[in-house]
Amino acid sequence: EAKSDERQRKALHLLCIEDNPTNLDLIRQYFQRQQGVSLTTAEDAESGLAMAFDQEPDLILMDINLPGMNGYQALKQLKQSAVTRYIKVVALSANAMAEDIDKGLAAGFDHYLTKPINFSELQQTIDSLLS
Repeated sequence: EAKSDERQRKALHLLCIEDNPTNLDLIRQYFQRQQGVSLTTAEDAESGLAMAFDQEPDLILMDINLPGMNGYQALKQLKQSAVTRYIKVVALSANAMAEDIDKGLAAGFDHYLTKPINFSELQQTIDSLLS
């Protein structure tokens, strides 16, 4: 019982894995204005995965086109680990074709958002995935 109360008081912890500095800045600025959200960022999948295993965030925003390991490969690793498989993962991608979105959802992303990021849509997605 106490665990759910604790969860509501605890800040929402988001991890954003995104290599584009402009997008990262926009995301940081947006979440700085949100109450009760702590944001961690990584610029590549490898460091993002290390943070995910270490910090177990509530939700991960994952760019698909990352340097080195891409978002699909990173998602696969998250889903294969008992530590991180339950974390909600939202794809962020400039690829907005229907088949790109279908591919993302089929791969196991909980939601697929296209860039440029629509922050009200992002907020709705976070609220619905974590409610």
